[in-house]
Amino acid sequence: MAYKKSRARTQLSTVYSEISDRLKLADRKVIDPVIREYVIAAAIFLAHAEIENFIEDIVAGFAQGIKAKALKGSSLPGNLRSHLFLTKANAIQIFGNYLAASSEKDLLKNFTTAMQGSAGDIMTDQKVVTHITGKDIYGSLKYPSEDNLKKLFFRLGINDLFQQLSAHLKQDAVALLKSLGSLRTQLAHTGTLPGISCKDVREKLDDAERFVSALDRLMYRITIENLGAAIWRKHLCQPAT
Repeated sequence: MAYKKSRARTQLSTVYSEISDRLKLADRKVIDPVIREYVIAAAIFLAHAEIENFIEDIVAGFAQGIKAKALKGSSLPGNLRSHLFLTKANAIQIFGNYLAASSEKDLLKNFTTAMQGSAGDIMTDQKVVTHITGKDIYGSLKYPSEDNLKKLFFRLGINDLFQQLSAHLKQDAVALLKSLGSLRTQLAHTGTLPGISCKDVREKLDDAERFVSALDRLMYRITIENLGAAIWRKHLCQPAT
């Protein structure tokens, strides 16, 4: 099956086109410079948030695909099985309680209870994995920083995310990610972006969209290898129902 854009990527492209159009309008000489600055700021925040939406949507589609494929825990890709077990078992809290109270009895009881629930299903292969959402996969890693994306895709079996993206793009993927992200960070911290024009922001949008396009193709490959082409078409390309 030839690659087809995910609906998440298509949505991002649509939003970016709308933002770019507004930036062009704001760049007219008749527009008050103060208004132009507000448009630039809004464009940066909205465009960066749309990358976060892309991650949320495409991972949610992948989770739907896992459920549709009726996979058992041993068939989950990458390190996802271990991550889901730790998440469903609430392992951080269990270990935290153990470190605070040094009660091995409570530690074992809590993990025994976890093994009897959906966390246990992931490890024992007695049932297919049904209790899974996109949030179970991305957790607190939805914000599109370099570190978050590395951790998220490591869960999906990718150990060298930015090397793979850079090879596909034939340019530095980290630089593309930070092209827009650095403006967003500066704006959030200082409230101003001296010398940044509407044209500059449109160029940053192009950088961000190229980065997302490479990320989308990588998710396509992960999905095809682990779940099959039909899952990509139905759960990640077609409009959500």
